[in-house]
Amino acid sequence: MNNDRQNTNLPTKANCPTCKKSVVWNEQSHFRPFCSQRCQQIDFGEWASENYSIPGATNNPGHQEYGDQEYTSTEFGNLEQEPTRH
Repeated sequence: MNNDRQNTNLPTKANCPTCKKSVVWNEQSHFRPFCSQRCQQIDFGEWASENYSIPGATNNPGHQEYGDQEYTSTEFGNLEQEPTRH
């Protein structure tokens, strides 16, 4: 018998990232890769409380208000002083 043919009929499984329980990966698994809504919400809570993070560059506070453009301190000051045009 050909083992490759048998393996294609097996459901794909993954381990729940929260509790490590085996989860069948298919359309009926509404919370995949989690085994349940509880595990999904536990994981979300970890991200929301910043226990998990993705490493990256720190933000420059001036960039948040004016986008990703890099302004010198003089240009930044001029932006705040420009009159509003209607």
